[in-house]
Amino acid sequence: THPASHPTFMMHVGYGRIHFRPAIRSVVGTTVTFDDGSSGEYDAMVASTGYAVDMPFLDESVVTRTRQSVDLFMRIFPPDAPGLALIGYFNATGGSNIRLMDVQSRLLAEVVAGHLALPGLPAMRRDIDERRARAAKRYPDSPRYGLEVDQLIYADEIRKFRAAQRRLRIGRAER
Repeated sequence: THPASHPTFMMHVGYGRIHFRPAIRSVVGTTVTFDDGSSGEYDAMVASTGYAVDMPFLDESVVTRTRQSVDLFMRIFPPDAPGLALIGYFNATGGSNIRLMDVQSRLLAEVVAGHLALPGLPAMRRDIDERRARAAKRYPDSPRYGLEVDQLIYADEIRKFRAAQRRLRIGRAER
């Protein structure tokens, strides 16, 4: 359900140099037997198991983590840790993680500079709950998708938040 788009990888799949196999039933020496009953001799095995969301540098009470997901307002700001921001705790479809980290960093810079204010705790928690509900509708119920974002939707959400906060700031300045 998750796209593999690297051109070299896809080329090797297309030429039959990379093969996908079902789950492994057993390994004895260099013989691997799969759940479908097929088997073969292999010199090497690559296990693409993903990764675990871990923050050993933070006490678990600082940032809530559930099923490979991190509870962050706008996927950046932990509601219960003012002054803390985490960039890059997401996985973008299509592989645009670095571009989205730039988008996140611009928002963070505006907040740190005092140009934008974050909402109160209830609004932050509501955003997290709404984001989780949207993800539940869009992605499979699997820890693999705990950090998943659609790059275009997420970048647009940040753009809209920044624009709304600027309008609020201008409105307050005019009073």
